[in-house]
Amino acid sequence: MQNSFYEKFGGAWYQNISNFWFPRRHRKLIDFIKAKPNMAVLDISCGTGSMLALIGQKFSDATLYGMDFSESMIRFANRRYPNYFFEIGNAERLPYLNNKFDIVTNSFAFHHYADPEQAIEEVYRVLKPDGNFLLMDVSPNSTRKRQIFDFIAKYIIRDNHVGFKTPEEIRLMLKRANFKSIFQRKIGFPEIVITSAFK
Repeated sequence: MQNSFYEKFGGAWYQNISNFWFPRRHRKLIDFIKAKPNMAVLDISCGTGSMLALIGQKFSDATLYGMDFSESMIRFANRRYPNYFFEIGNAERLPYLNNKFDIVTNSFAFHHYADPEQAIEEVYRVLKPDGNFLLMDVSPNSTRKRQIFDFIAKYIIRDNHVGFKTPEEIRLMLKRANFKSIFQRKIGFPEIVITSAFK
């Protein structure tokens, strides 16, 4: 079943919201990317493709792929960025070959996944050896904060939220999936954390 929230509010409406909220935060994640010649980049849960566009501006020779569960998001992204490779798919069953990507990014979507550990294992599978996974999400550092943020997402925003993860929970999931060189940095309110890990 498709995510009804994003089928209804995807596309142009979501792009307008994205223009207000995401670019400054996306640039902080992109600062972590180390350039490789002709690198292949996948953005999981790419929405309307706005972060891929910023990556393309900085790394002009990169081949850019985006995947999202929402058909309306992907339709909009295909129209807006016809030179990128977009696909409808599930983060827990990525529709890509093993060892395909140099960089995999995921921003403000990890809290939607019913099985986040499986999503991390899929990222590991599709990354090339020494490939880099960059994850950015709201990541409360206490139980009380998480309860508040989860309540807002589930009962006020109602965007098919599952649950936020603490930085330590994310770190442990990455370790279990055999990622190495795990680094985390808090970049601002509300408890936004960027995690970098290598295959």
